[in-house]
Amino acid sequence: MKERASGSHRLPASAWLFDGGLALVAAVVSTLVFAELLGVAQPALPRGTLALGYVLVLLHTLPLAVRRRFPGAVLALSVGSGLAVAAIGLPPVVLGVAILVAVYSVAAYGDRWVSLVGLAAAELGSAAIQLTPGRFQAPTVVSNALVIGAAWLLGHFVGVRRAYTARLEERTAELEERTAQLDQAREELARRAVTEERLRLARELHDVVAHAMSVIAVQSGVGAHVADTQPK
Repeated sequence: MKERASGSHRLPASAWLFDGGLALVAAVVSTLVFAELLGVAQPALPRGTLALGYVLVLLHTLPLAVRRRFPGAVLALSVGSGLAVAAIGLPPVVLGVAILVAVYSVAAYGDRWVSLVGLAAAELGSAAIQLTPGRFQAPTVVSNALVIGAAWLLGHFVGVRRAYTARLEERTAELEERTAQLDQAREELARRAVTEERLRLARELHDVVAHAMSVIAVQSGVGAHVADTQPK
């Protein structure tokens, strides 16, 4: 399954609009969640951590706008920003479900090996975040792994279906092209047959006319020869 970033197929405008809207909504929701978290945080976060948190939230969500074009890179940014959020002490909940969209996208639009590496990175990243001191909860680790795996499987099935549909479309186009070539060949053969038949009829008509003219010429010569001796 080829990664669409290197493929020759162009994404329709509707796909760009949908992904752009999805990225914008994810960024707005995550930013609002982060702002609400700041309102209840005690003590208040340092300015540097606050600014870095907003940057990481945007870095985690806005790349979804190009998830079909660069699925591997988008997932790498999602995993990296998620780990960074956990590293500065912020709860992963501020990132929302963008990581699931990135996992789905890499399975649906990425190469097979990129898809598998991305799945492993997402699973390990999620486990690393949940296994940090103070956050470990066995049910959460397992449920997160299952949810990420389900997102990957869904994207994988969609990608397989899309590749199958693309192959069918290519074969249909090839059959249509071959049918058009056969129709063109039949038309050319029919034109040649008509042309050859016309040439044959023209040759026959020419032979008949030539024969008739020869007969007339012979008769005229004989008539001129006997006109004096046999005027009647």
